[in-house]
Amino acid sequence: MRRFSCAWLLLATAPACRGQAPSHDESVEISRLVDSLMPAVERAAGLKFKSTPAAAMRSRDQVKEYLLSKVRQEFPDAKLRGVEAAYKLLDLLPDSVA
Repeated sequence: MRRFSCAWLLLATAPACRGQAPSHDESVEISRLVDSLMPAVERAAGLKFKSTPAAAMRSRDQVKEYLLSKVRQEFPDAKLRGVEAAYKLLDLLPDSVA
């Protein structure tokens, strides 16, 4: 559930990344957006939130760095090379990609 919540929150807030600090009004608007989307997410996941998810405005660079760090963490170089080789062997990734 936590991973689902994090992914959902990231997808919901990524388009709002404008590279400037949020005003109080924007923070309230984000909180309202999260509150309004919670029932739909609960229905889709079939689970209830234990508490309201944290939400915050992030700059485009902050989101980019966060995502890159998560990808690096999940796919260290050796694992990434292995996945890449497997995809190429299965013709799911062209040989020209490297």
